[in-house]
Amino acid sequence: MASPAGAHGHRDIGIITGPWFTSSGQDRRTGALRALTEAGVHLPDDRVIQVGYGLDHGIDAGRQLLDVPNPPTAIFAANDNLAVGVLSVARNLGIIPGPDLSIVGYNDIPLVSRLPVPLTSVHTPFDHIAGTALELLLDRERHGGALRRTLPPR
Repeated sequence: MASPAGAHGHRDIGIITGPWFTSSGQDRRTGALRALTEAGVHLPDDRVIQVGYGLDHGIDAGRQLLDVPNPPTAIFAANDNLAVGVLSVARNLGIIPGPDLSIVGYNDIPLVSRLPVPLTSVHTPFDHIAGTALELLLDRERHGGALRRTLPPR
């Protein structure tokens, strides 16, 4: 029987979210917390770090989560820049991605598949998003104003 926390059995997890004022920061935080709740995993407040979306933000958040006596065994980062920052901190602390720490990013930027340890990342369909945005702009008159479409990630 599979563990309620998933195939890898992680129970001590950290989340690094984007800024609270962004829809992506809010949605990714909400989705991650919902998934943990459904898996029966309680997340202490100090395991949720809210930062910007840059590489340096990932480094700072990675230090907060990993440079402690009992660091989490898995981290979800709200974008790939944050996840790469966490990878850097892990390496500097002697934490080995894979055996010691699972990291999941978001956006699936080309860089993450080319890292020495490829990063697992949620894929965002940027080409489809760009095409849809252009379509909405061109069809704005027909639709009578601004529209919003949500495209699911993979």
